[in-house]
Amino acid sequence: MEESEAKRNPHPLRLFFRFAVLGVICFLLLAFILFQVWARMFERYILSEAKETRAKYISALVIHTASPEDFRAVKKGADWKAFGKKMAPLFSLAEVVRVKVYSSGGDLIWSDA
Repeated sequence: MEESEAKRNPHPLRLFFRFAVLGVICFLLLAFILFQVWARMFERYILSEAKETRAKYISALVIHTASPEDFRAVKKGADWKAFGKKMAPLFSLAEVVRVKVYSSGGDLIWSDA
């Protein structure tokens, strides 16, 4: 009779250990999920900051190397080669694959292709 009574009324410490183990597992699972969410948000933030910084750097580089007159007409012949030399510092950036320069009206002024 004691055996069936023990099954109906488990020892209090046994319940406490079960609860403690379940609590630790839930805590670790929640910590893992929150870390994953934070890591993805941080990665997106870093990428957006890198894009913005790169765009500001390229804009400043172009402002210092080119004048407003350079963007008025399509470059051909010797002007095309000279303008390409002005834009050469842009190719030193690892992220820059192709350079195309447009006028304010949307006309293609120069391209490295």
